[in-house]
Amino acid sequence: MKRKFFKCFIISIILTCPQLIIAQENIDQTPVVQSMIISANGDTLNSKVIISSNIKTNEDQLTYILNDKEIVVTSVELVSFFDGTSTFFSRNIVDRTEKKLIKNVVTGPIYIGQSFKKNGTSVYYIKKENDDKYISLEKYEFNVEPFLQSYLSDFGDFKYKYRKKVYYDYKSLGEFASAYNAFKVPETYVPQKFDNSEKIKLGVFGSVNLSGISFNDNSIKFDNALSYSFGVSVVNQYSRMFSLDVLASYNYSKNKAKNQNIDAIIKTIGVEPSLGTSFFLKDYLCLKVDLGLVIYYNMNSGINLYDYGSSVLVKGFNFGYSGGVETIYKYKYFAFLKYINYNIKTSNFDPGAIESSSKKGNYSNFRIGIGYNFK
Repeated sequence: MKRKFFKCFIISIILTCPQLIIAQENIDQTPVVQSMIISANGDTLNSKVIISSNIKTNEDQLTYILNDKEIVVTSVELVSFFDGTSTFFSRNIVDRTEKKLIKNVVTGPIYIGQSFKKNGTSVYYIKKENDDKYISLEKYEFNVEPFLQSYLSDFGDFKYKYRKKVYYDYKSLGEFASAYNAFKVPETYVPQKFDNSEKIKLGVFGSVNLSGISFNDNSIKFDNALSYSFGVSVVNQYSRMFSLDVLASYNYSKNKAKNQNIDAIIKTIGVEPSLGTSFFLKDYLCLKVDLGLVIYYNMNSGINLYDYGSSVLVKGFNFGYSGGVETIYKYKYFAFLKYINYNIKTSNFDPGAIESSSKKGNYSNFRIGIGYNFK
């Protein structure tokens, strides 16, 4: 049974999260690109093969292949490199001794730069056109606008026309800097639109639930019972406000009948897609409302009739609906309340019932849980 559970759970995750499989394949295959590397001593290395995995090439180092060997070059040893798509420059950072490999997202009266950590997380920077050093915005992640107010003397005048709030992400910072440069030099620059390049978030969750089960004919009444769920979550953030959230979950509950020696054990794996609408209370605090569907597969779920020495299975797939609210803190930590309801069907286990007949019921689940987003 454990082996069957493991196989079914893995299949549900694969069906739910194809992006994860693709990402893992890319890492295993060590993606490479043709490039140009300029070292600090003035050497130019053409058409070298760069290992583009963030573990190998990131804000602190570049790794390329030469004569079938991996060569690691630190940010201090580089002037720049072109990875086939973008050019990264070795830049000085205010209040830091080490240099970082940064690509320019926006250039003009103000620059926005971007680097990547080993885990793939983006770090954003800002500088004025004639400044030599970049300022890391990472420490201002949840109060970007107060920093910009002190950094740019005319930020208030600009914001009077630019009504959007500025957040610490690729799209928001890019559009802000583009609009600000057009505000400063309108004859040279025009505002640009940026796509959300950081859409996918992977997380894990767990919950304690209050579960209930009932049958349409009310022949057996069950007590509500504590149960549990856990699984993985994938969030596709289409915009700052709207997202597609998908959970792959395992769920277990055991409900006892009120006046009979019967219990119902429900074990399912499933996929829970929903549409989320986010409301930012603070830069670091978000309230999300989710509405969606649930699709569950029963794994040895059944009704045990102990006085008769028999049991009937709850088989196949179940379909239903869900709704809930989440509180998300600093984009990583979340707590949620979620209600789930779906129909179930078993063979008829009433005494004297025709063996081939069925019995329909309803299952409800109220979740209270917490989770963590890795990126």
